[in-house]
Amino acid sequence: MKPKYFTLYISFLLLIVSSCQKEDTFPPIITIIAPSENSHFEVGDSIYFHFHVSDNVQVSTISVVLLDEQNRMLGKYKHFYSHENSLEISDYYPIVDTTLSSGIYYLKCIASDGNNVVGKSVKIKINGIPQKSLGLFAIIQASSHQTDIYQVDTNFVSSLWAQYDIDFFDARIDYLYQQLYLFPKSYGNMSAINLQTQSANWTISRLNQNSEEWFQGIELIDHQLYVGDYNSNLTIYNHSGVITTLFPALPNYTVKKMLVYNGITFLYEAHKGIGQQKKITVYNLGMNLIQNIIFDYDLVAWFPRDENNITLFYNTDEGLQIANLYYFLSGITVIASNDNYVLLAVEKISEKTFLLGTDKGVLYYDLNSPSTFSVVLAKENVKNIDYNEVTSQVAASSGNELFIFSLPDGTISESLLFSDEIQKLFWNYNKSTAIK
Repeated sequence: MKPKYFTLYISFLLLIVSSCQKEDTFPPIITIIAPSENSHFEVGDSIYFHFHVSDNVQVSTISVVLLDEQNRMLGKYKHFYSHENSLEISDYYPIVDTTLSSGIYYLKCIASDGNNVVGKSVKIKINGIPQKSLGLFAIIQASSHQTDIYQVDTNFVSSLWAQYDIDFFDARIDYLYQQLYLFPKSYGNMSAINLQTQSANWTISRLNQNSEEWFQGIELIDHQLYVGDYNSNLTIYNHSGVITTLFPALPNYTVKKMLVYNGITFLYEAHKGIGQQKKITVYNLGMNLIQNIIFDYDLVAWFPRDENNITLFYNTDEGLQIANLYYFLSGITVIASNDNYVLLAVEKISEKTFLLGTDKGVLYYDLNSPSTFSVVLAKENVKNIDYNEVTSQVAASSGNELFIFSLPDGTISESLLFSDEIQKLFWNYNKSTAIK
Protein backbone atom coordinates (compact mmCIF):
# COMPACT_ATOMS: atom_id res chain seq x y z
CA MET A 1 0.00 0.00 0.00
CA LYS A 2 1.35 3.42 -0.95
CA PRO A 3 2.35 5.64 2.01
CA LYS A 4 -0.24 8.31 1.18
CA TYR A 5 -3.10 5.80 1.07
CA PHE A 6 -1.77 4.00 4.14
CA THR A 7 -1.86 7.26 6.08
CA LEU A 8 -5.44 7.94 4.94
CA TYR A 9 -6.43 4.38 5.91
CA ILE A 10 -4.96 4.72 9.39
CA SER A 11 -6.67 8.10 9.84
CA PHE A 12 -9.96 6.56 8.79
CA LEU A 13 -9.55 3.71 11.32
CA LEU A 14 -8.68 6.15 14.09
CA LEU A 15 -11.78 8.18 13.25
CA ILE A 16 -13.97 5.07 13.52
CA VAL A 17 -12.35 3.98 16.80
CA SER A 18 -12.63 7.45 18.33
CA SER A 19 -16.27 7.65 17.26
CA CYS A 20 -17.01 4.30 18.91
CA GLN A 21 -15.33 5.39 22.15
CA LYS A 22 -17.29 8.64 22.50
CA GLU A 23 -19.40 8.75 25.63
CA ASP A 24 -23.16 8.84 25.16
CA THR A 25 -24.30 12.44 25.65
CA PHE A 26 -27.98 12.04 24.74
CA PRO A 27 -30.28 11.83 27.79
CA PRO A 28 -33.49 9.79 27.78
CA ILE A 29 -36.69 11.42 26.56
CA ILE A 30 -39.71 11.37 28.92
CA THR A 31 -43.29 11.80 27.74
CA ILE A 32 -45.92 12.21 30.47
CA ILE A 33 -49.21 10.55 29.47
CA ALA A 34 -50.85 10.59 32.91
CA PRO A 35 -51.68 12.30 35.18
CA SER A 36 -52.73 15.40 33.29
CA GLU A 37 -51.59 18.87 34.38
CA ASN A 38 -53.51 20.30 37.38
CA SER A 39 -55.27 17.02 38.16
CA HIS A 40 -56.95 16.99 41.59
CA PHE A 41 -56.32 14.33 44.23
CA GLU A 42 -57.18 13.76 47.89
CA VAL A 43 -54.91 12.56 50.66
CA GLY A 44 -55.46 8.79 50.67
CA ASP A 45 -55.78 8.57 46.88
CA SER A 46 -53.32 6.73 44.66
CA ILE A 47 -52.06 8.76 41.69
CA TYR A 48 -52.19 6.79 38.46
CA PHE A 49 -49.15 7.59 36.32
CA HIS A 50 -48.18 6.56 32.80
CA PHE A 51 -44.85 7.57 31.25
CA HIS A 52 -43.17 6.77 27.96
CA VAL A 53 -39.38 6.77 28.21
CA SER A 54 -36.98 6.30 25.31
CA ASP A 55 -33.23 6.62 24.72
CA ASN A 56 -30.75 6.32 21.85
CA VAL A 57 -28.96 3.49 23.70
CA GLN A 58 -31.04 2.06 26.52
CA VAL A 59 -32.92 3.15 29.61
CA SER A 60 -31.40 1.70 32.79
CA THR A 61 -33.46 3.14 35.67
CA ILE A 62 -36.68 5.10 36.10
CA SER A 63 -37.78 6.62 39.42
CA VAL A 64 -41.03 8.34 40.37
CA VAL A 65 -41.39 10.64 43.38
CA LEU A 66 -43.80 13.22 44.80
CA LEU A 67 -42.42 16.73 45.47
CA ASP A 68 -43.78 19.84 47.14
CA GLU A 69 -43.45 23.38 45.78
CA GLN A 70 -40.02 23.73 47.45
CA ASN A 71 -38.82 20.63 45.54
CA ARG A 72 -38.71 18.58 48.74
CA MET A 73 -39.34 14.87 48.43
CA LEU A 74 -42.50 13.47 50.04
CA GLY A 75 -42.84 9.74 50.60
CA LYS A 76 -40.62 7.19 48.90
CA TYR A 77 -39.23 6.68 45.42
CA LYS A 78 -40.82 4.09 43.14
CA HIS A 79 -37.99 2.49 41.16
CA PHE A 80 -38.14 0.63 37.85
CA TYR A 81 -35.26 -1.06 36.02
CA SER A 82 -34.86 -1.70 32.30
CA HIS A 83 -32.48 -2.71 29.49
CA GLU A 84 -34.72 -1.44 26.69
CA ASN A 85 -34.41 1.73 24.65
CA SER A 86 -38.17 2.40 24.63
CA LEU A 87 -40.72 1.42 27.26
CA GLU A 88 -44.00 2.33 28.93
CA ILE A 89 -44.18 2.69 32.72
CA SER A 90 -47.53 2.77 34.50
CA ASP A 91 -48.39 2.25 38.16
CA TYR A 92 -49.93 4.00 41.17
CA TYR A 93 -48.24 6.39 43.59
CA PRO A 94 -50.10 6.42 46.96
CA ILE A 95 -50.57 9.66 48.90
CA VAL A 96 -50.15 8.31 52.42
CA ASP A 97 -49.02 11.36 54.40
CA THR A 98 -52.11 12.48 56.33
CA THR A 99 -50.43 15.73 57.38
CA LEU A 100 -50.16 17.14 53.85
CA SER A 101 -51.85 20.50 53.50
CA SER A 102 -53.94 21.48 50.48
CA GLY A 103 -51.86 22.93 47.66
CA ILE A 104 -49.75 22.38 44.57
CA TYR A 105 -47.44 19.37 44.28
CA TYR A 106 -45.40 17.74 41.52
CA LEU A 107 -45.12 14.13 40.41
CA LYS A 108 -41.65 13.74 38.93
CA CYS A 109 -40.26 11.05 36.65
CA ILE A 110 -36.47 10.64 36.64
CA ALA A 111 -34.79 8.50 33.96
CA SER A 112 -31.16 7.45 33.51
CA ASP A 113 -29.28 5.63 30.77
CA GLY A 114 -26.20 5.11 32.93
CA ASN A 115 -24.46 8.25 31.67
CA ASN A 116 -27.21 10.87 31.58
CA VAL A 117 -30.03 11.66 33.98
CA VAL A 118 -33.14 13.66 33.09
CA GLY A 119 -36.28 14.55 35.05
CA LYS A 120 -39.73 15.76 34.05
CA SER A 121 -42.56 16.84 36.36
CA VAL A 122 -46.30 17.30 36.12
CA LYS A 123 -48.11 19.73 38.42
CA ILE A 124 -51.01 18.33 40.44
CA LYS A 125 -53.24 19.60 43.23
CA ILE A 126 -53.81 17.71 46.47
CA ASN A 127 -56.57 18.45 48.97
CA GLY A 128 -55.47 17.90 52.56
CA ILE A 129 -57.61 16.28 55.22
CA PRO A 130 -59.44 18.68 57.52
CA GLN A 131 -57.88 18.04 60.91
CA LYS A 132 -59.78 18.32 64.14
CA SER A 133 -58.01 18.40 67.48
CA LEU A 134 -59.72 16.10 69.98
CA GLY A 135 -57.51 16.96 72.93
CA LEU A 136 -54.41 15.34 74.30
CA PHE A 137 -53.12 11.96 75.50
CA ALA A 138 -50.86 11.97 78.55
CA ILE A 139 -49.21 8.60 79.25
CA ILE A 140 -48.33 8.00 82.90
CA GLN A 141 -46.20 5.29 84.52
CA ALA A 142 -48.57 4.63 87.43
CA SER A 143 -46.59 1.76 88.97
CA SER A 144 -43.90 -0.73 88.09
CA HIS A 145 -46.44 -2.88 86.20
CA GLN A 146 -49.12 -0.40 85.19
CA THR A 147 -49.37 2.34 82.57
CA ASP A 148 -52.27 4.81 82.66
CA ILE A 149 -53.37 6.95 79.72
CA TYR A 150 -55.30 10.14 80.42
CA GLN A 151 -57.32 12.02 77.84
CA VAL A 152 -57.32 15.81 78.14
CA ASP A 153 -60.25 17.23 76.16
CA THR A 154 -60.42 20.59 74.37
CA ASN A 155 -61.73 22.18 77.59
CA PHE A 156 -58.58 20.93 79.38
CA VAL A 157 -60.52 18.44 81.50
CA SER A 158 -58.57 15.23 82.10
CA SER A 159 -60.04 11.76 82.58
CA LEU A 160 -58.59 8.26 82.68
CA TRP A 161 -58.80 6.87 79.14
CA ALA A 162 -57.31 3.38 79.64
CA GLN A 163 -55.00 1.27 81.81
CA TYR A 164 -52.54 -1.34 80.55
CA ASP A 165 -50.50 -3.99 82.31
CA ILE A 166 -47.00 -2.91 81.23
CA ASP A 167 -44.07 -0.95 82.60
CA PHE A 168 -43.86 1.81 80.02
CA PHE A 169 -40.86 2.34 77.73
CA ASP A 170 -42.14 4.26 74.70
CA ALA A 171 -45.15 4.87 72.43
CA ARG A 172 -46.13 6.13 68.98
CA ILE A 173 -49.47 7.04 67.35
CA ASP A 174 -50.44 6.43 63.72
CA TYR A 175 -53.51 8.50 62.89
CA LEU A 176 -53.93 6.97 59.43
CA TYR A 177 -54.64 3.58 60.98
CA GLN A 178 -55.96 5.03 64.27
CA GLN A 179 -53.58 3.02 66.45
CA LEU A 180 -51.54 3.74 69.54
CA TYR A 181 -48.42 1.56 69.77
CA LEU A 182 -47.27 0.82 73.33
CA PHE A 183 -43.90 -0.68 74.23
CA PRO A 184 -42.95 -2.08 77.63
CA LYS A 185 -39.58 -1.72 79.28
CA SER A 186 -39.24 -5.23 80.66
CA TYR A 187 -42.76 -6.33 81.63
CA GLY A 188 -45.75 -6.87 79.35
CA ASN A 189 -46.24 -7.11 75.62
CA MET A 190 -45.89 -4.74 72.69
CA SER A 191 -49.44 -3.77 71.64
CA ALA A 192 -51.27 -1.86 68.92
CA ILE A 193 -54.23 -0.17 70.66
CA ASN A 194 -57.26 0.84 68.61
CA LEU A 195 -57.98 4.53 69.35
CA GLN A 196 -61.70 4.02 68.84
CA THR A 197 -62.25 0.89 70.97
CA GLN A 198 -59.27 1.19 73.38
CA SER A 199 -58.66 -2.54 72.89
CA ALA A 200 -55.62 -4.19 71.33
CA ASN A 201 -55.81 -4.79 67.57
CA TRP A 202 -52.74 -6.99 67.91
CA THR A 203 -49.94 -7.78 70.32
CA ILE A 204 -46.43 -9.16 70.00
CA SER A 205 -45.66 -11.32 73.01
CA ARG A 206 -42.59 -13.08 74.41
CA LEU A 207 -40.22 -10.48 73.03
CA ASN A 208 -39.00 -9.36 76.41
CA GLN A 209 -38.39 -12.56 78.34
CA ASN A 210 -34.75 -11.68 79.01
CA SER A 211 -33.75 -9.88 82.18
CA GLU A 212 -32.52 -6.96 80.07
CA GLU A 213 -34.75 -4.13 78.93
CA TRP A 214 -35.70 -5.56 75.56
CA PHE A 215 -36.82 -2.55 73.53
CA GLN A 216 -34.07 -0.03 72.87
CA GLY A 217 -35.40 2.21 70.11
CA ILE A 218 -38.81 2.93 68.54
CA GLU A 219 -39.67 5.00 65.46
CA LEU A 220 -42.78 5.27 63.30
CA ILE A 221 -41.66 5.94 59.71
CA ASP A 222 -44.09 5.99 56.76
CA HIS A 223 -46.67 4.08 58.82
CA GLN A 224 -44.22 1.32 59.67
CA LEU A 225 -42.77 0.60 63.10
CA TYR A 226 -38.99 0.38 63.25
CA VAL A 227 -38.09 -1.45 66.47
CA GLY A 228 -34.55 -1.81 67.77
CA ASP A 229 -34.02 -4.44 70.45
CA TYR A 230 -31.37 -5.54 72.90
CA ASN A 231 -30.22 -8.41 70.68
CA SER A 232 -28.98 -6.01 67.98
CA ASN A 233 -31.93 -6.50 65.62
CA LEU A 234 -33.93 -3.95 63.68
CA THR A 235 -37.43 -5.30 63.10
CA ILE A 236 -40.02 -3.56 60.92
CA TYR A 237 -43.76 -4.08 61.49
CA ASN A 238 -46.65 -2.85 59.39
CA HIS A 239 -49.96 -1.65 60.88
CA SER A 240 -51.25 -5.24 61.07
CA GLY A 241 -48.28 -6.48 63.05
CA VAL A 242 -46.71 -8.31 60.11
CA ILE A 243 -42.94 -8.38 60.07
CA THR A 244 -41.82 -7.03 56.72
CA THR A 245 -38.06 -6.88 57.31
CA LEU A 246 -35.68 -8.30 59.88
CA PHE A 247 -32.25 -6.67 59.78
CA PRO A 248 -29.46 -7.69 62.17
CA ALA A 249 -27.27 -4.82 63.30
CA LEU A 250 -23.59 -5.43 64.05
CA PRO A 251 -22.91 -7.66 67.07
CA ASN A 252 -22.59 -6.12 70.54
CA TYR A 253 -24.57 -3.01 69.56
CA THR A 254 -28.19 -2.05 70.19
CA VAL A 255 -30.23 0.07 67.78
CA LYS A 256 -31.35 3.23 69.62
CA LYS A 257 -32.75 5.44 66.86
CA MET A 258 -33.71 5.05 63.22
CA LEU A 259 -34.22 7.46 60.33
CA VAL A 260 -35.20 6.62 56.76
CA TYR A 261 -34.84 9.36 54.16
CA ASN A 262 -34.32 9.55 50.41
CA GLY A 263 -33.75 5.81 50.07
CA ILE A 264 -31.14 5.79 52.85
CA THR A 265 -31.47 4.14 56.28
CA PHE A 266 -29.67 5.68 59.26
CA LEU A 267 -29.15 3.83 62.54
CA TYR A 268 -27.86 5.27 65.80
CA GLU A 269 -26.31 2.41 67.73
CA ALA A 270 -24.72 2.05 71.15
CA HIS A 271 -22.35 -0.61 72.39
CA LYS A 272 -23.90 -2.90 75.01
CA GLY A 273 -21.09 -2.18 77.42
CA ILE A 274 -21.72 0.75 79.77
CA GLY A 275 -19.97 3.92 78.63
CA GLN A 276 -18.79 2.29 75.45
CA GLN A 277 -18.75 3.49 71.87
CA LYS A 278 -21.72 4.97 70.01
CA LYS A 279 -21.97 5.32 66.26
CA ILE A 280 -24.13 6.26 63.29
CA THR A 281 -24.33 3.70 60.49
CA VAL A 282 -25.68 4.59 57.05
CA TYR A 283 -27.18 2.03 54.67
CA ASN A 284 -28.56 2.22 51.14
CA LEU A 285 -31.94 0.93 50.02
CA GLY A 286 -30.65 -2.65 49.91
CA MET A 287 -29.27 -2.32 53.47
CA ASN A 288 -25.67 -2.35 52.29
CA LEU A 289 -23.32 -0.35 54.50
CA ILE A 290 -22.35 3.08 53.13
CA GLN A 291 -20.74 4.73 56.15
CA ASN A 292 -19.82 3.80 59.70
CA ILE A 293 -19.35 6.99 61.71
CA ILE A 294 -18.07 7.05 65.30
CA PHE A 295 -20.38 9.39 67.21
CA ASP A 296 -19.77 9.16 70.95
CA TYR A 297 -22.57 11.52 71.97
CA ASP A 298 -26.10 11.15 73.29
CA LEU A 299 -28.24 11.71 70.22
CA VAL A 300 -31.68 13.12 71.15
CA ALA A 301 -33.16 13.70 67.66
CA TRP A 302 -32.27 14.02 63.98
CA PHE A 303 -34.12 15.43 60.99
CA PRO A 304 -33.45 15.57 57.23
CA ARG A 305 -32.20 19.01 56.14
CA ASP A 306 -31.76 18.46 52.40
CA GLU A 307 -30.91 15.61 50.05
CA ASN A 308 -27.40 15.19 51.52
CA ASN A 309 -27.61 16.51 55.09
CA ILE A 310 -29.10 15.36 58.36
CA THR A 311 -29.40 17.82 61.26
CA LEU A 312 -28.38 16.26 64.60
CA PHE A 313 -29.48 17.37 68.08
CA TYR A 314 -27.33 15.87 70.85
CA ASN A 315 -25.63 16.36 74.21
CA THR A 316 -21.93 16.62 75.01
CA ASP A 317 -20.01 17.26 78.23
CA GLU A 318 -20.10 20.94 77.23
CA GLY A 319 -23.87 21.13 76.82
CA LEU A 320 -26.20 20.66 73.88
CA GLN A 321 -24.98 20.82 70.29
CA ILE A 322 -26.61 20.99 66.87
CA ALA A 323 -24.72 19.78 63.82
CA ASN A 324 -25.09 18.83 60.17
CA LEU A 325 -24.12 15.35 59.07
CA TYR A 326 -23.10 15.20 55.40
CA TYR A 327 -23.58 11.48 55.24
CA PHE A 328 -21.93 10.57 51.93
CA LEU A 329 -18.66 12.07 53.20
CA SER A 330 -19.40 11.28 56.87
CA GLY A 331 -18.51 14.88 57.72
CA ILE A 332 -20.10 16.41 60.83
CA THR A 333 -20.13 20.21 61.16
CA VAL A 334 -21.29 21.82 64.40
CA ILE A 335 -23.59 24.76 63.65
CA ALA A 336 -24.65 25.68 67.21
CA SER A 337 -23.90 24.88 70.83
CA ASN A 338 -25.05 26.05 74.24
CA ASP A 339 -23.41 24.99 77.49
CA ASN A 340 -26.29 26.34 79.61
CA TYR A 341 -28.69 23.51 78.77
CA VAL A 342 -28.98 19.73 78.66
CA LEU A 343 -31.18 18.56 75.78
CA LEU A 344 -34.05 16.20 76.70
CA ALA A 345 -36.51 16.36 73.78
CA VAL A 346 -36.91 17.95 70.33
CA GLU A 347 -40.13 18.79 68.47
CA LYS A 348 -40.10 19.99 64.86
CA ILE A 349 -42.70 22.69 64.18
CA SER A 350 -41.70 23.75 60.63
CA GLU A 351 -39.01 23.04 58.06
CA LYS A 352 -36.36 24.99 59.99
CA THR A 353 -37.86 25.74 63.41
CA PHE A 354 -37.81 23.50 66.47
CA LEU A 355 -38.78 23.40 70.13
CA LEU A 356 -36.10 22.04 72.45
CA GLY A 357 -37.00 20.52 75.79
CA THR A 358 -34.14 21.00 78.24
CA ASP A 359 -33.27 20.72 81.92
CA LYS A 360 -34.25 24.41 82.32
CA GLY A 361 -37.29 24.73 80.08
CA VAL A 362 -38.44 24.93 76.46
CA LEU A 363 -36.31 26.77 73.89
CA TYR A 364 -37.35 28.00 70.44
CA TYR A 365 -34.66 27.37 67.82
CA ASP A 366 -34.47 28.52 64.20
CA LEU A 367 -31.86 27.13 61.80
CA ASN A 368 -31.84 30.50 60.05
CA SER A 369 -30.42 32.04 63.27
CA PRO A 370 -28.15 29.24 64.45
CA SER A 371 -26.67 30.97 67.49
CA THR A 372 -30.00 32.11 69.00
CA PHE A 373 -31.90 30.06 71.60
CA SER A 374 -35.08 31.83 72.77
CA VAL A 375 -36.68 30.73 76.06
CA VAL A 376 -40.38 29.95 75.57
CA LEU A 377 -41.13 28.22 78.88
CA ALA A 378 -38.91 28.33 81.97
CA LYS A 379 -39.47 25.03 83.80
CA GLU A 380 -37.18 22.26 85.01
CA ASN A 381 -36.59 19.04 83.09
CA VAL A 382 -39.00 19.29 80.16
CA LYS A 383 -38.81 15.74 78.78
CA ASN A 384 -41.88 15.71 76.53
CA ILE A 385 -43.10 18.16 73.89
CA ASP A 386 -45.80 17.87 71.25
CA TYR A 387 -46.90 20.60 68.85
CA ASN A 388 -50.56 20.98 67.81
CA GLU A 389 -50.49 21.98 64.15
CA VAL A 390 -54.23 22.75 64.16
CA THR A 391 -54.23 25.28 67.01
CA SER A 392 -50.51 26.22 67.20
CA GLN A 393 -50.54 25.07 70.82
CA VAL A 394 -47.75 23.19 72.54
CA ALA A 395 -48.01 20.58 75.27
CA ALA A 396 -44.95 20.15 77.47
CA SER A 397 -44.40 18.16 80.64
CA SER A 398 -42.08 18.59 83.58
CA GLY A 399 -42.31 15.70 86.01
CA ASN A 400 -46.00 15.28 86.80
CA GLU A 401 -46.97 18.74 85.52
CA LEU A 402 -48.50 19.38 82.10
CA PHE A 403 -48.30 22.85 80.53
CA ILE A 404 -50.24 23.93 77.46
CA PHE A 405 -49.11 27.16 75.83
CA SER A 406 -49.41 28.96 72.50
CA LEU A 407 -46.81 30.02 69.97
CA PRO A 408 -45.17 32.40 69.38
CA ASP A 409 -45.60 34.19 72.72
CA GLY A 410 -45.43 31.13 74.99
CA THR A 411 -48.38 32.22 77.13
CA ILE A 412 -49.55 29.31 79.31
CA SER A 413 -53.24 28.64 78.71
CA GLU A 414 -53.53 25.69 81.09
CA SER A 415 -51.51 23.82 83.71
CA LEU A 416 -52.54 20.36 84.91
CA LEU A 417 -51.09 18.22 87.68
CA PHE A 418 -50.99 14.40 87.63
CA SER A 419 -50.18 12.00 90.44
CA ASP A 420 -47.21 10.43 88.62
CA GLU A 421 -44.57 11.48 86.14
CA ILE A 422 -45.71 12.00 82.55
CA GLN A 423 -43.84 9.66 80.21
CA LYS A 424 -45.24 10.71 76.82
CA LEU A 425 -47.54 13.32 75.25
CA PHE A 426 -49.58 13.13 72.04
CA TRP A 427 -52.05 15.63 70.66
CA ASN A 428 -55.08 13.60 69.64
CA TYR A 429 -56.35 14.33 66.13
CA ASN A 430 -59.19 13.00 64.05
CA LYS A 431 -57.47 12.62 60.69
CA SER A 432 -58.91 9.38 59.41
CA THR A 433 -62.46 10.37 58.42
CA ALA A 434 -61.41 11.62 54.97
CA ILE A 435 -59.19 8.63 54.17
CA LYS A 436 -60.72 6.58 51.36
